Amino acid sequence: MDKKWVDLKANVFYRLFVTTYYVDLKENTYFLIGGEEKHNYQKFESGKYDDMVEEYVASLIHPLDREVVREHCSREFMSKHLVEDKFYFYDFRRLVSGKYRWYRM
Repeated sequence: MDKKWVDLKANVFYRLFVTTYYVDLKENTYFLIGGEEKHNYQKFESGKYDDMVEEYVASLIHPLDREVVREHCSREFMSKHLVEDKFYFYDFRRLVSGKYRWYRM
């Protein structure tokens, strides 16, 4: 892995997000780098990316937003859009302390 990703914590960019992950789309792996709510994401610290997405969507995403999050988090979708667009985002509702809150990914 390139050292610049490991050093992301030192970057101001890192501090703008609730949580930051390193995802290797080709290897289907991920690990939690950090963020404001890192302590809330220990369940999703590292492992197989596809498995994490499925569990995250099923347990934390509002039922009306699950398909959109599942699609936008898929390795195929991300690979295509990160090459074509370099950046993309979408809004969804996530369960936090028993209530759904809007998030942007």
